[in-house]
Amino acid sequence: MKVDIKTFLKSKKEEHLLDGLAAVDDVSLNAIKVGQKNAPDDYLEFLQEFGSGEIETAGFMLYNGLLEASDIFDDETAAQFESVMIFGDDMQGRCVGFDKNDKWAVVKIDSADMSVKKLCETFSLFVYSLLR
Repeated sequence: MKVDIKTFLKSKKEEHLLDGLAAVDDVSLNAIKVGQKNAPDDYLEFLQEFGSGEIETAGFMLYNGLLEASDIFDDETAAQFESVMIFGDDMQGRCVGFDKNDKWAVVKIDSADMSVKKLCETFSLFVYSLLR
């Protein structure tokens, strides 16, 4: 079954599941595009159309930009995740981001054991799995 992600997201907005998100300004979006030229289009479009912030029903915090692992972890730990650009967290110790070495697939970093697990191929699929 193929899902039209734009229609799906609009329905979730109408259900008020995205009310915790706030618009991401053009300056922030441009900073992402300049800093990470290959950032996925579906991610950028989501930030532009729906914003960033807490997706309360999913227990997920979506940042208004991308963080490097060194912005969150100490240098030694961050070195393990050099290819990951973090875009959010589950507010329970797990960060979620893009693996630049795997075609920008979505991955989870579990801070309990510092493991990395691939969650899905695209940001759209990740958001779909959060909200379905």
